[in-house]
Amino acid sequence: MAKAQEPFFQPPARFELTLEHVSAPRNEAFYTIRPLIPDPEHEFHSAWQLSGPREATLVWSTGFVGVEAVANVDRNTGNLNGKARTFTDVGSPPDTANFVARRTRC
Repeated sequence: MAKAQEPFFQPPARFELTLEHVSAPRNEAFYTIRPLIPDPEHEFHSAWQLSGPREATLVWSTGFVGVEAVANVDRNTGNLNGKARTFTDVGSPPDTANFVARRTRC
């Protein structure tokens, strides 16, 4: 029996958007995304920014593969709804999916 294929890359199920600037040159407009349940087996860099009046872009990357989500911010709930796409450093065609993040109280 063939082994099930591992997912390409999957962002954490629960995360926090912080107001801490990403500590990398030229990324002053990006803030850090903190996973709420750290996973030492899957290390990645993550950041977010407001990319429009009611739009946010979130990025998770290992440096080789990753996911970018562009989502509208619901003004009533604070939830994010949009599209996510994968990317690689070798230019493979992206996979896309709907992206939903629900705001919860800390």
